[in-house]
Amino acid sequence: MLHRFKIFLPITAIFMLFLAWSGATRADTVDLSIVFTSSISDISKSKDQEGLEQLASLLAEFRTGKQNIIYLHGGRLLGPSPLGSLDQGAHMVDLLNGLEPAAMAVAGRELMYGKNELLRRAAEARFPFLAANLLDKGKDRSLSETRSYFLVDAGPVKLGLFAVVSPDVLTNFLIEGVEVRDPTAAIGKIARKLRRDGADIVVMLADVEPDNLVELRKKFGLDIVLVASPSSNRVVSDDLG
Repeated sequence: MLHRFKIFLPITAIFMLFLAWSGATRADTVDLSIVFTSSISDISKSKDQEGLEQLASLLAEFRTGKQNIIYLHGGRLLGPSPLGSLDQGAHMVDLLNGLEPAAMAVAGRELMYGKNELLRRAAEARFPFLAANLLDKGKDRSLSETRSYFLVDAGPVKLGLFAVVSPDVLTNFLIEGVEVRDPTAAIGKIARKLRRDGADIVVMLADVEPDNLVELRKKFGLDIVLVASPSSNRVVSDDLG
């Protein structure tokens, strides 16, 4: 199996990756583009970041005449913003529905309005909210309306997607009714599950800042790690060129 990754368009909070993939038993090479964003919590462009208006224009340009475009959102969507304080981020989910992401990670800011509001936003979304290590407290199961992982078909290539969030979210927002398991344990479990389910490329969306992301990627055979960090988005892969 061969993967080649390259950052094509880095601008504030937006990455586009070109992937060339060929399976061990397939002669053809498949071109796949992944658009990744996070930390866009307002509609319009501000001094520090792009807004959903700019993102919508970029996605329309990327998708024109191209196939195998996968748009992923790394979270940090629901707030903080002036409107978010009024509707707990409902307007952002409504707008993101129109942009048709394949999936979105539950990051720390998705919990800033509490568990029940997160579940309401996830139910309103027409795309899955991913949270591999976020569980219903005392029930040993994922939060309702969220998924531990998700498989996406991109032509002949199957992407396995999952997301982890830092345990710090519980102290940052004093959330009740949820449990955040050790991200490392969740990564190993879900990565193995995705491979068994036929994922050709395993992608982790992470709202964490550990120093050992490269080592974790290698240990668990992750192809791409997309990080929604407080400072900037990052792509973790030795194959970047």
